[in-house]
Amino acid sequence: CTWAMEFISSPEHLGLPLDRLYFTVFTDDDEAIEIWKSLGVAEDHITRLGEEDNFWAAGPTGPCGPCSEIYFDQGPEFEGEAPGDDGDRYLEFWNLVFTQFDRQEDGSLPELPHRNIDTGMGLERLAVVVQDVESIFEVDTIRALLDEAAKLASTRYHEDEKKDVSLRVITDHVRSCTFM
Repeated sequence: CTWAMEFISSPEHLGLPLDRLYFTVFTDDDEAIEIWKSLGVAEDHITRLGEEDNFWAAGPTGPCGPCSEIYFDQGPEFEGEAPGDDGDRYLEFWNLVFTQFDRQEDGSLPELPHRNIDTGMGLERLAVVVQDVESIFEVDTIRALLDEAAKLASTRYHEDEKKDVSLRVITDHVRSCTFM
């Protein structure tokens, strides 16, 4: 948590404003709440969510544990009322999984002999935040692919919603091929 907070909020790195950062934690994970608060997060920027949203498991049995997610408030022009809802206002870009249990067939959760933290940040989602754009299709590198697809289709993005959907699908496929 300390490393994540340093990277996203310190001026030496991303310098994201703390008042636009929101955090979710597993329902009874008081330890994560205390850690975030000790790092300067206001209590009203921390939301407790249930197992469906903030508890990770590799499968029905095996390693698992509570998680904490970091969101960026994109502003009131986006739909959404709280981190973890279906709206786009609060964009999740980082997840920290506190793998500490070994779920058994009977559902019990004995402690793992060695705990770990599995952390992951969405590079493209973070680019949306840093570049202050509406979606990954507006990020500079991906927008170049979208603009080329529009050029080949003799159209322009944001002129026809039906064509925009097609352009995003094509762009997403080209993006996937690029990574492969």
